[in-house]
Amino acid sequence: MIYYRHQQKGTINLKINKFVAGAVILGAAAQIAINAPAVYANDEKSTLQTLEEEVATLKSNQSSIKIRLANSSEKSLAKAQTLTIQSQLHACEQRLEKAEQDLQTEKDRIAEVERKAEDERKAAEAKATAEKARKEAIETGKPIASHYVPDYTPAGNSYPWGQCTWGVKVLAPWVGNYWGNAAQWTASAASAGFRTGSAPVAGSVIVWNDGGYGHVAYVTDVREDGMIKVLESNHGGSADAADPRGIGNYRGWFNPHNGIGSVSYIYPNS
Repeated sequence: MIYYRHQQKGTINLKINKFVAGAVILGAAAQIAINAPAVYANDEKSTLQTLEEEVATLKSNQSSIKIRLANSSEKSLAKAQTLTIQSQLHACEQRLEKAEQDLQTEKDRIAEVERKAEDERKAAEAKATAEKARKEAIETGKPIASHYVPDYTPAGNSYPWGQCTWGVKVLAPWVGNYWGNAAQWTASAASAGFRTGSAPVAGSVIVWNDGGYGHVAYVTDVREDGMIKVLESNHGGSADAADPRGIGNYRGWFNPHNGIGSVSYIYPNS
């Protein structure tokens, strides 16, 4: 128990102040919570759960201290003791603010990790679907409905910036460098060991050979009626039109045979 000395009319009275005792005990508990580490090295709980529990504990401590300060019976406490409790409350609130910031940071980090994982899952699923369609298209020689849009990979590109060949190399890193003009790509790809054919499939490269420079594009979507969508650069002088890299979907759905010259496709080996 804690005693304090009170002098009145020459008489020294020793009184037990249960409110002081309660306040000091509460202050000690709050101080323990303030000094407790947020994460223990050997704790099996996740960081997020630990932070959530810490925030909850600090909020509980904060509420308890506020209640005692507001209690009319405790307003008679010695000034020094009241200041001590107020100081403990301030420290608790500072720790609570930091814990809430850490908790939000952890939630944001987890959300970003989950978003990336979901994006990777969807990309893998789309790639697997496109691969299945590619195999069926090669085997049957018929268009198979499919969809696949790759990431941009500008590194390691030997083709002139903004040309159709450059754009396809950005979209399909598996395409070889130095395959020549677009019209030469089918022959160059076959020489490099890639399969070529006449069936469109998402994830393949379409080649138009007009007897001149030709044109190439990356196939992103195929319908069973043979209509396709592509990403391409330098389509009708379209560089910089829709994308800083000159790459875009400029045609929507279209019939690839209503273009220039003969049509063929290059398929990735993977």
